[in-house]
Amino acid sequence: MSTFRKVLEVICVAGGGTVEGVAALAGVPREDVEVVVSELLELLASGLLAEAKGGGCGSCPLKRFCPLASCPSGAGLRILYLTDRGRRVCEGIKGGGRHSS
Repeated sequence: MSTFRKVLEVICVAGGGTVEGVAALAGVPREDVEVVVSELLELLASGLLAEAKGGGCGSCPLKRFCPLASCPSGAGLRILYLTDRGRRVCEGIKGGGRHSS
């Protein structure tokens, strides 16, 4: 299985996460995840992924399953999560079918 596919499957199952967390779950180096993430960032424009911004942990869409007790300010963490549209596409991937976006 390709690194891209491993990373994408982890994101689909987890619904998002940190680069470090995705790397650990996918069993690939952090640097490989960074490459995949740079490709995935193009999906931000398409509306499949979104980036958690400001407001602290209380307003973060990932607070239910985030492994961090809190996000250290200035840590440079980029936390991406699937939008509703992205989740529908992932359902097509997990189901082995093709999904038109």
